[in-house]
Amino acid sequence: MRIYGAYFKVRIDRELRLPTFSGYYVRALIFSLLRMADPAKSIEIHSSKEYSFSTTPFIQDNVFRFRQLKPGNALFYFYTPKEDVFNLLTEALISHAVDHFLLKEKAIPIIEFSMFNLDLKSSDVPFSFRMDFLTPTYFKRAGNIILYPDPPLLIQNLAKLANMNHEDAFRWALYNMRVSGFPRGIKTVVFREPKSSVFHVGFLGSVNISLKEEDPDWSGRLPLLLELAKYLGVGGDRSMGFGRILISTGGDGK
Repeated sequence: MRIYGAYFKVRIDRELRLPTFSGYYVRALIFSLLRMADPAKSIEIHSSKEYSFSTTPFIQDNVFRFRQLKPGNALFYFYTPKEDVFNLLTEALISHAVDHFLLKEKAIPIIEFSMFNLDLKSSDVPFSFRMDFLTPTYFKRAGNIILYPDPPLLIQNLAKLANMNHEDAFRWALYNMRVSGFPRGIKTVVFREPKSSVFHVGFLGSVNISLKEEDPDWSGRLPLLLELAKYLGVGGDRSMGFGRILISTGGDGK
């Protein structure tokens, strides 16, 4: 599976205290670029229920910044499995020679960016691993918001992104994956969309996950799904930086 991506470095000349989660602003910056390339297509992407891309919040000192940006350089990333979305972004950056963003009505210069793609490859099957949820994460089941790291929902979610049979993935995870600990606990956070009454809720924290037994089918696909999660994230609202995770393996995920 191929993932397309972009990396941006911007310059912040003064401290910025954002009224809500910085991922909202990153998503707005990405859509501002897509509109330059094709307004109609950008509206289609924005209104579609089909997952199109993911972003990170702003990053400074190798840490996701939720609300506060200090003076200096800040980074963020864009990822998509869809080549047409990537091409729109590329067209905006190159054909329109974009050199800045508007953040809180202030011009923020782009001092560096790069475009890339990579082909995901499977590795050995991890029989236990730890997953750290670094930005707010949530899942949905039957229209309800799920605010804990449920392995079947997590694997089903990733299987959809990989165009695999997500129902089979759910059943396999239900019987073969177990939560074996919460090394840093789980907490809930709430953020409001800028200039809106809409609230988004998610959880942060860590979970240890273990496999019940090796399976030649889905156990073999699991490493690819976990690799996919590193780039596209997990759960809902990935386009505004939700669901960013870190995976470590070995020792029952500790």
